[in-house]
Amino acid sequence: MKTQLPLKKILLGAGLFFLLVGINSCSDDDEPEPLIQQILIDDHQNLSGNTVVVRKIVVNQDSFLTAVKVEDENSADFIASPVLLTAGTHINTKLTFYDNAIKNAGNGQKITVKLYADNQDEGIKGVWDATDEPIMNLIQGIMKKTVTVHSEYDPFHFFDNNNNGLLDLQEVSLSYPDNFAGLWDSDNDGNLTMEEFYWTTFLNTDVDFDFSIGKEEWDEGYSSMYSNWAEDNFTLFDESHNNFLDNDEWNKIFEESQWFITYDSDHNGLISREEWNNGLLGDWDLDHDGNIDEDEFNNYWPHVQKWIEYYEW
Repeated sequence: MKTQLPLKKILLGAGLFFLLVGINSCSDDDEPEPLIQQILIDDHQNLSGNTVVVRKIVVNQDSFLTAVKVEDENSADFIASPVLLTAGTHINTKLTFYDNAIKNAGNGQKITVKLYADNQDEGIKGVWDATDEPIMNLIQGIMKKTVTVHSEYDPFHFFDNNNNGLLDLQEVSLSYPDNFAGLWDSDNDGNLTMEEFYWTTFLNTDVDFDFSIGKEEWDEGYSSMYSNWAEDNFTLFDESHNNFLDNDEWNKIFEESQWFITYDSDHNGLISREEWNNGLLGDWDLDHDGNIDEDEFNNYWPHVQKWIEYYEW
């Protein structure tokens, strides 16, 4: 009989132990599991206006969704307006980019979508400020996702890198193929002689490369490049009356003009690449303000896109 009391005590103690474990287990089950933070967005996004859609975002704290350029992914140089997200799950969140932030020439621009935690102890609650820091997790580090954004190609704004509505000399120079070496500068000495200059302007007008200039080609070139240097009289210049201008007829049109002399700003009888670029800007700058606006750009852009960068003779 003396051995039964300890056994009962043991069984009673064990029962109490499992009861307590059960209670604790129930309490743990009643607590919500922490949200697993994530960004779900398609790898390729088509820009609608200035907006893309992030399919799903999960955050366990008030946060901001925004975007930066890939090369600036460790900075706060945002290219999209930060979107405030409350703790929880968000479906089809719209992220709006600043004007002209996406420039991709039709090939797509890689950007990085990021999450920042809203610091409610410092700074301004509900408004992004410098106290708000990127959200981190143990696996990925900074919560971010790199995607490619595609927009309809807008060439003028693509070249307008500072978004001021005008193209300066550097921006204009990037807007056309640089055929200076080899094709335009035929002897590769880094300059254009007068003969090379007029051969170059002839080639740039002869867009189908048949070594003659038809009326349509003349009209395109005249409206976009050399209206300052000749009269618009194709019929008169076509001395052979075959409805085309050959190189000799072309040279005769401009031989007494100031076209070459104006480009040759240092008056050494040669035109450098820099002088060539400055001269083109002068020809295309119809209001002579030193820049190219969108109307002036649209005037020459279709023509220069036909310039051939490489040609096998």
